[in-house]
Amino acid sequence: MKAPQVFTAPVDTSKALLVAGGGAAVFAAADALLEAIYYTDPEGWRQKFPYLLFNERIPPLDDWLGFLVPAGLLVAGAYTMNPLLAYFGFGGTLYGGGALLKDFIQRNKFLIGLQAASVQYAKGGARVAKQLSTYA
Repeated sequence: MKAPQVFTAPVDTSKALLVAGGGAAVFAAADALLEAIYYTDPEGWRQKFPYLLFNERIPPLDDWLGFLVPAGLLVAGAYTMNPLLAYFGFGGTLYGGGALLKDFIQRNKFLIGLQAASVQYAKGGARVAKQLSTYA
């Protein structure tokens, strides 16, 4: 029985980081372009592809595409054993996943309590730092 092939990356680290960074930059630019197009005429683009919004608590389709397209490239690169494509997709997936998570958090109010607690903690930390500075 033939042993299954395992995806390994025969690419040096600096090249892999450069390609992954390029993937993140390309998909960040694509996301910025989509956002700029939307904000030229928000009412005109509302509920048109790729700005479809299915629910107020879920990010619109353009944000999902910014995550799913590079994730597809990552999977395709791993499947075809093409490490550069996989790294490019990996960088884009990191950017797209973070952007999607940020948008999801902003749209959902369940984190308001956590956010308020972190603000109180920050204020308390500033108070303690100010008090400690009087002893110096």
